Amino acid sequence: GGLDWPRSYARDAASVARQQRELTDILDRLQRAGINTVLLQVRIRGTVIYPSLLEPVDGCLSGVPGKQPGYDALQFAIDECHQRGMELHAWVVTIPVGKWSATGCRELRKKYPLLIKKIGNEGYMDPENRQTATYLADICDEITRNYDVDGIHLDYIRYPEKEIAFNDARTYARYGGGKPKSEWRRDNVTRTVRLIHDTIKSVRP
Repeated sequence: GGLDWPRSYARDAASVARQQRELTDILDRLQRAGINTVLLQVRIRGTVIYPSLLEPVDGCLSGVPGKQPGYDALQFAIDECHQRGMELHAWVVTIPVGKWSATGCRELRKKYPLLIKKIGNEGYMDPENRQTATYLADICDEITRNYDVDGIHLDYIRYPEKEIAFNDARTYARYGGGKPKSEWRRDNVTRTVRLIHDTIKSVRP
């Protein structure tokens, strides 16, 4: 959304340089302030900011969903942070995958039709579907194997807010095993976090 970066789209050599300069200006200011760790959102809503075999690139860089900006934004950010003695941590949005008709949600639904739940006009990965844990672990594995990130942060690793009706009554009745629903839900989230943790540690202890 342009809250921090990028402020402009990368569509040719000049605009790529401008977009990169926007980031390095931020990093220079952070370095002068004594900041030693930068969190960069690398998965948006079923889309990413790096070349991926799993998900399409987000439109925040080029202005066009699915279109690469002409450089690897994550690698560039890592290099620039490390040159300044700063860590770069990858920020991964997990459960929500955006508008039902948007690129990320649409592509995920094509590949895994049972994995995404529709709530209103938004798509959410289903925490009680074990494939959710596997898929999110694969995303984090791809990042960890291909990039020298210094950490992985999981955003929205939970069920939607109480105000958003998440219909899992049938699944709970079938698989809840007599546990309180809140505990069963918590176990579903814990399973996902544990698999992501174990997957990342197997690559980069």
